[in-house]
Amino acid sequence: MANPNWHIPRQLPFQLGHEITHILNEDSNMLYFTPSKSGIEGNANRGAISLLVPMYFENVDASLARVDDFM
Repeated sequence: MANPNWHIPRQLPFQLGHEITHILNEDSNMLYFTPSKSGIEGNANRGAISLLVPMYFENVDASLARVDDFM
């Protein structure tokens, strides 16, 4: 679950998207941390980005969009 007291508040949307993706993927019986970028955690990271990108572009002209601003 996303921690509202996290020391880098700008990371909270990604954390929440990551956890939502675990729910959407019905991930269960998993280790808390798996370092694989291609495993369950990697899929949750990619899912979080897929959830957040449309929200980011909703208010940003595509010609002005920058990956550094998104991240």
